[in-house]
Amino acid sequence: MKYFLFFALHVTTLPSFHSSFQFIFSLQISFVIVRLLDRMEEKVVELTHNWSAEQWDWPLQHNDEVIKVTNTNDKFEVGLDASFFTPKEIEVKVAGDNLVIHCRHESRAEHYGEIKREISRTYKLPSDVDTKTLTSNLTKRGHLVIAAKKKA
Repeated sequence: MKYFLFFALHVTTLPSFHSSFQFIFSLQISFVIVRLLDRMEEKVVELTHNWSAEQWDWPLQHNDEVIKVTNTNDKFEVGLDASFFTPKEIEVKVAGDNLVIHCRHESRAEHYGEIKREISRTYKLPSDVDTKTLTSNLTKRGHLVIAAKKKA
């Protein structure tokens, strides 16, 4: 049996009596446990990368959104910036009818201190996506592309 743990953070601000610019924060954390259906399947998708030679693709639009989802008649594709992560720090899997992307690395020493990053994204896959054709590729520039063909 599988469970997901969700939590919500509620923040309430109250003006302080000492100054109209100071606020008192009241935090309330709510935990909700959601039981997943037993029939849900998980499948880890192997991540490929080609850092020895850049594969040419249509130029990325860096002024665009951080994540770009394309859903056409013949393919489903998700592209996102994962330049802060190595291939070992990225996990792409299919859980039921969802595409789950999880990128994480522990604390690293940076120029101004330490940093820890984590990104999680979940997308509901369209019913006509052939999950057996799902691929994920990390380019040399750190662009993660996950693509699948549509069922015939």
